[in-house]
Amino acid sequence: MQTGFFQKIKLFSQASPTSLQQISHAAKKRLYKKGTIILDRYQSQQTFLYVINGWIKLFRESSDGEEVIVDMLTQNHHCGATFLFESKEEDTYMAKSISEIEIFTLPTTLLKRLVASDHNLSLCLMHSILQKQKSLSVHIEHLSIQNAMQRIGCFLLRLRSDIQFQKNIKLRLPYDKVLLASRLGMRPETFSRALSKLSRKCDLHVDNELIAISCPLKLIQYVCQHCSQIFPCNLEG
Repeated sequence: MQTGFFQKIKLFSQASPTSLQQISHAAKKRLYKKGTIILDRYQSQQTFLYVINGWIKLFRESSDGEEVIVDMLTQNHHCGATFLFESKEEDTYMAKSISEIEIFTLPTTLLKRLVASDHNLSLCLMHSILQKQKSLSVHIEHLSIQNAMQRIGCFLLRLRSDIQFQKNIKLRLPYDKVLLASRLGMRPETFSRALSKLSRKCDLHVDNELIAISCPLKLIQYVCQHCSQIFPCNLEG
């Protein structure tokens, strides 16, 4: 992979030319079909993964075999950076593609060495980790103070960064509704009822995974009144 590719990625944009050269030589770019296990729990400790396109599910399995979703990643999201600073068995996860995806991976050993010597790269990684922590805090806040309709609406709003400037937006849910319901902290039947109510309240038209939003401003006003962030929020993940 070319160093110019990494210079355009915010996470690596301030890295030194020497660091970029080593990253470009070590990076492995891959395409995967939907439903592919990309990382097992051991590999998650050894691998920094960056999503170029598509969606990935991070998950663990409980002692009784139940799947526990850790995170959902999409374009420009990454995982594995925290293992540069601390590596615990209980923090490991598995990664599975939930759409066709394009990614690149780097060994965490390489990044750990570069972070120790490249001050700017270290700052960028720390900033990214703090942004991710902020996003998780907002997610917990939403589970506490937003109703099911508002959580769904928030997810829809974050699918389009320019949504406040548009009318008659058409979106496609990026993955299965059952998985989305779990990610938003509700049962599938609750998700279906809440989406139906949200459609009536905010003038949405739902056709399976396709959603048309005639007036995004109406959705923004309803959703964001119960959130500490100011729209448009700039959160990772």
